[in-house]
Amino acid sequence: DKPILAYIDLLLKKVDSTDDTGLEGAVFKVNYYKELTSDPSGLTPAKSWELRTGVKGEIAISDEYKVSGDDFYKDEDGKPVGLIGTYEFVEVKAPFGYAKTNESIVKQVRRDELSGTLEIYSAPKVSNIPQTISIMLQKIEKEGVNETDLKPNFEGAVYEIRNSKDEVVGTIITDSSGFGRIDNLAPDQYRLIEKEAPSGYLINSEDEKVEEYLKVFTFYLEYDTLFL
Repeated sequence: DKPILAYIDLLLKKVDSTDDTGLEGAVFKVNYYKELTSDPSGLTPAKSWELRTGVKGEIAISDEYKVSGDDFYKDEDGKPVGLIGTYEFVEVKAPFGYAKTNESIVKQVRRDELSGTLEIYSAPKVSNIPQTISIMLQKIEKEGVNETDLKPNFEGAVYEIRNSKDEVVGTIITDSSGFGRIDNLAPDQYRLIEKEAPSGYLINSEDEKVEEYLKVFTFYLEYDTLFL
């Protein structure tokens, strides 16, 4: 039998969970199955592609969005098209600054049994939660600095957190063990500037930098000058 073509303009749209804005740069593994099913587990896809969302968060059956994978099905004019069957979407790369969605999405393209025409395909909308990062620091005493029997107390070190625009976005204040933490920062490059040192120590004059866009970044910072 001749396959039934499905001219689908939009396969999926990727949006921000807070304001529904389309998100560019998400990459989805799209598996096509000839079978009509709500659970393709155990089935072998007839074709698979990796597609990247465009500027409005959209992906479609088009070379414009294709990163890799099999050839598309095409009509007599050579235009890429879909077929009746099941499409499975798995996000393999999130847009920059967002957390990846772990759940797969399954959509079917069907033909109405009575009329024989294709049912209207409703493109799923997949939302991403903006990713945040945490910065933790641990103040420690450089070996050999403290020649007394006193247990070091690092409470009260104050660090100013500045982003890549040199804006102050928060403050870390250490506890008695020298530990401090700040959460819910947007992915960016940050500088940690010590503004106050604990009693008995001198301020560290060198800025510490978060150069990578990590979910959690931990610093171990030494005090090499002690005064009593």
